[in-house]
Amino acid sequence: MVYDRNNKPENLDKKFQHYFLRVGFFTAAVILATLTILFALEKGGRLTLTASEEQANLDQQEILISKTFETITSDLKILAMQNELEMFLATGDNHFRELAGREYLNFIRHKGLYDQIRYLDEHGMEIFRVNYNSGNPSIVPREQLQNKKQRPYFFKTLALKKGAIYVSPFDLNFEHGEVEVPLKPVIRFATPVFDDQRGKRGIVILNYLGAALIEALRESGRISDGNTLLLNADGFWLCAVDPNDEWGFVLRERKDCNFANEFPAEWEKISKTDFSQFVNPNGMFTSRTIFPLFETRKNKKSASRAEKQKPEMRDRHWKLVSYISFDALHKANSVLLKELLMIGVILLFSSLVPVWMIAKRLVRRQTSQEELFYSANYDEVTGLLKRTPFIEKLGDTYEESRRYQRKFALLFIDLDDFKSVNDNFGHDTGDKFLKETSRRLVASIRQSDTVGRMGGDEFVVLLTEIDQPHDVRVVAEKIIKKLSTPHIISNQSIRLGVSIGICHFPQHKDAPDILLKKADAAMYEAKKAGKNTYRLAS
Repeated sequence: MVYDRNNKPENLDKKFQHYFLRVGFFTAAVILATLTILFALEKGGRLTLTASEEQANLDQQEILISKTFETITSDLKILAMQNELEMFLATGDNHFRELAGREYLNFIRHKGLYDQIRYLDEHGMEIFRVNYNSGNPSIVPREQLQNKKQRPYFFKTLALKKGAIYVSPFDLNFEHGEVEVPLKPVIRFATPVFDDQRGKRGIVILNYLGAALIEALRESGRISDGNTLLLNADGFWLCAVDPNDEWGFVLRERKDCNFANEFPAEWEKISKTDFSQFVNPNGMFTSRTIFPLFETRKNKKSASRAEKQKPEMRDRHWKLVSYISFDALHKANSVLLKELLMIGVILLFSSLVPVWMIAKRLVRRQTSQEELFYSANYDEVTGLLKRTPFIEKLGDTYEESRRYQRKFALLFIDLDDFKSVNDNFGHDTGDKFLKETSRRLVASIRQSDTVGRMGGDEFVVLLTEIDQPHDVRVVAEKIIKKLSTPHIISNQSIRLGVSIGICHFPQHKDAPDILLKKADAAMYEAKKAGKNTYRLAS
């Protein structure tokens, strides 16, 4: 990445001042218009506002569900491609089996989101399982592992293609055929596992602790006037105002506790549409249909209406509902109208100048912060990261690579005989040469990699997530070729060589500062070897 200060829009202060002036006057006009409408319509205005707020609240809760599912899906895919698991599948060595189990143990302890993590082979046999045990996770002994080939989640997941996700119904956890007490809501997420020959070798399954999702929905719903409800496809409560009404489709003593029984007319409307909002003598109801299976997809909008209408999909959806009672709805409407009347009149006459002044100060502050950030982190001549922020980036990459067993490489680069450019053509030409060099360096690597300037004619390149050491050599040769191509600057053709020193992790397991020194030393070895070449650190 190269930071270019010249990309900053000109006259930013004036443009933002003008924009916020317009916003200020528009705000005043909206306040006056809104107050006029509110006084004229009163009840209708409040209902419209409340309806909008409840829709926005459901939007946020749908996003919350989506983000939760994205997190779970990401975790599941990481576990399915875990290095130790892949080694176990490749070798059958119990040593890797134990390592994979320990990795799963650390994962479940760190996340705190899952009740169980399991790997089942292609025959449905649990190869290893980790239980959360209410915060005291442990690996289940081999003699207690079970065969789950008859469970729907197993054979349905095993039938999926690579990367596809199975999502179970949201229900309560059972132990030995009985509902676990205290109640433990769970959703099972699973994906097939493949070996390096693309052979299907089983599944990885996560038992997500659904109580966290229910509590998050309740917490999110507290900012609105409505009560947050989550229903299954049959109208039973997964999340109710009274927790004692939940899970009626599982608990016999609660079989009559469901939204469909309490609000039959409302359920008739809600159950037939993906989105509905209406007001009746019972209050205001806002609902949205959530398809959990589609929440695991990157492009959720790709699901067609016909696909959602399939019988198996219609039985696997949730209804997210916000409910405001009739009394609460109109009491809040009356109070809010009076408050808006007083606040709106004050804002009408006092908001314009403060909005403009605050906007002006914010724009100046933002500009100042951008300048400070640039000066602290990016080189003035080349636009590349300076030494300190680059070392911080190197440290972060080192920690991530060590934790997730990834590979990375560090290239220390020095221009051969750069002093001759300054001596023969002047420092302005030298700066242009350095700037062109930085551009070529950035063009030689991936967007995910990083280039920095150590000072003078020394540069560093951080290659993240490399596959093989050979890949680093390919990049080094590419850089040498690009940088040794003549530079045409101010009608002058200038050509220099480049010397490169290379370290790559995990072959070099030293701390980041040591890696940097070793790469630097290897660069000097390249210079001694005749320049315009590279050398690997010893």
